[in-house]
Amino acid sequence: MEPRVLHNPSPKVIFKGFADTSMEFELWAWVAQMDEGIEVVSSLNFIIEYNLRQMGLEAPLTDEVTDKSVGQTPSIRDALRQLLHLSDCSDLELRKVIEIGYRKILAKADVLFNEGTMDSDFYLILSGSIETTVNQLNQTIKVYHAGEMLVLVPYHSSKASMEDSL
Repeated sequence: MEPRVLHNPSPKVIFKGFADTSMEFELWAWVAQMDEGIEVVSSLNFIIEYNLRQMGLEAPLTDEVTDKSVGQTPSIRDALRQLLHLSDCSDLELRKVIEIGYRKILAKADVLFNEGTMDSDFYLILSGSIETTVNQLNQTIKVYHAGEMLVLVPYHSSKASMEDSL
């Protein structure tokens, strides 16, 4: 499923042995461009995890990972899937959208962008809230909350965080 993996020589799966609660495997794959190796390994890990989850198998989480995830922001993948434009995308397709994005942390009253700014980005609010105002009217038009998306080109309003936001 990863197009940068060469078919010749073909990939190999090596069974390394048994651990306390798992079996250990190693995947060997070859790529044409050595500088793509780390990206390909990451992509293969996502693809393997996705396919295992599709078969009903999930990696067990330690208590430490589980405790840290309590109270965290919603998964970006789940938030993107709620958007009409992306609702039919597979997990792998959504991963590609996530990979080209980045997280922007805003403190209360930070300006995301000003009225009249030209941009082609879209913003998904993961936590907090963003207030939309039209400066000429000195009026709040809309408040965006976690799970909502901003996409306007050019921006006819200013957007600023009402609280710490991501």
